[in-house]
Amino acid sequence: MRYGYIDGRKKETRSESIDSLRVFGVDILIVETHLLPKKSDSELSKLISLVTNEDVIIVESIEKMGCSIFYLTKTLDLLTMKGCAFISIKEKLDNRTPRGEAMIQMLQSISNIEQKQLAKKISSGIRTSEKKGTKLGRPRIAKERLSLAIELYESGHFNIRDIVAISKVSQGTIYKEVNRLKFLEIND
Repeated sequence: MRYGYIDGRKKETRSESIDSLRVFGVDILIVETHLLPKKSDSELSKLISLVTNEDVIIVESIEKMGCSIFYLTKTLDLLTMKGCAFISIKEKLDNRTPRGEAMIQMLQSISNIEQKQLAKKISSGIRTSEKKGTKLGRPRIAKERLSLAIELYESGHFNIRDIVAISKVSQGTIYKEVNRLKFLEIND
């Protein structure tokens, strides 16, 4: 089966993409409607789970396949593992040819470099923040507000919505603290 995949969010390019894919004889045309094609409920994700080793996915350009080189290479790896052929018209990429395989390997190398550079930037930023005395992570809730929330909860006179509104402590934090206190009581 020959699947055509297009980014259908831009109406001005949709008809051009459909025309270029029809030239390649696609059997089924998949039109992406999600903002981020990497979401699990996107048309691309559904297509990837559907294809087999006898199928071909044809796109007008590889830029339509993902929002980053990292995601693009992961998608191409997955298709290669499934034995599915992938063709990009604009880049003249076909993963079944030696040239196509080399292009995919080059993209993977670039993706690895990007990931390493990003990791270095993040760790450098964290070290710089720590040197400046910036506390990392979520801010702690004031003990007074949490104590008030627990008192209101244990009084039994307030429902959880009222406690959240009065104490400005989230419902999850209140229940987490209640469970922590119960655990401490049991183990004492």
